[in-house]
Amino acid sequence: MVLRQAGRSSRKDPITLTEREVNAFLSRHLAEVAGVPLSPLTVRFDKDHFFAQGRTPLRNLFQGPPFVYLIPYIPDKRLDQPVWVSIGAQISIDAPAGGATGYGKVTVTEFLLGRQPVSSFLLYVMLGPSGAGLFRWPVPGVVESVRIQEGWAIIRTR
Repeated sequence: MVLRQAGRSSRKDPITLTEREVNAFLSRHLAEVAGVPLSPLTVRFDKDHFFAQGRTPLRNLFQGPPFVYLIPYIPDKRLDQPVWVSIGAQISIDAPAGGATGYGKVTVTEFLLGRQPVSSFLLYVMLGPSGAGLFRWPVPGVVESVRIQEGWAIIRTR
């Protein structure tokens, strides 16, 4: 993608990523960038949606206000207890004309804590500003779209 953006590659074929490749990337990315290690993490692609599920200590989810202010009042035993986190989401690309930098966007359509369905809005609030980069990030202007189909993510470039 970098070579295509720099004009050093004339390839136009789509870039395909498997569930395993995305799983490996997200495992590192969530832990390093957002401070939300999910282990084990499972990613699954299915008809325009992706699903991700993993376990993390509850304290890793309490990054935004007002939750971060509650941490001193919750026993460590409770905060360190792992909880299953499951999301269903869609990916879209806001690509401006002319090859300028666009933005990738994840829209969470399902959110479960353990087995309890919760409003996806709560996930955005829980992760706060530090989690904002997980849901919207810059993408090279050469990226036209991302399509999810069973087992694959397909990135189309200009």
